[in-house]
Amino acid sequence: MMKRISLLAAMVGALALTGCVISPGVRRPYVAPRPAQPVKKPVKVVGPPSVVIGANPVMVVIPGTYVYWLDGYDDVFFYGGTWWRLWGGNWYRATVYSGAWVRVEARRVPHPVTHLPSGWRRSHRNAPRVHWGDARTHWRSWEKDRYWHRRKWRK
Repeated sequence: MMKRISLLAAMVGALALTGCVISPGVRRPYVAPRPAQPVKKPVKVVGPPSVVIGANPVMVVIPGTYVYWLDGYDDVFFYGGTWWRLWGGNWYRATVYSGAWVRVEARRVPHPVTHLPSGWRRSHRNAPRVHWGDARTHWRSWEKDRYWHRRKWRK
């Protein structure tokens, strides 16, 4: 009997050290455990797929601008030495047309790209076409010299 009492006393002492209080006859109200916080998984931002085309693609000069549209690909533009792309309601930029596209805020996209002339998709049929190799080499001088404004073509 003595062993049981000393064992009981040891257990009560151990519980007391952990902060538990035993009071016979006192019932504590039931407190439901708090629900676990949902685990926040990182959201992976998926950029647009790569543009897969042959070497030296043809681009169209958008009338009245120095923005070049990659002919046959929706919303892929070249302006100011950078590629711009509208995809899934978001703007992306890249240093090469085949990727790696980086998402940018709309306010960071150059004004000429976001404010293209109305009806440019219909009027681009008569617009000059230029190969990417030529545009890559001359875009800066063409813009500085207003090269496309001096050409006679329907705007």
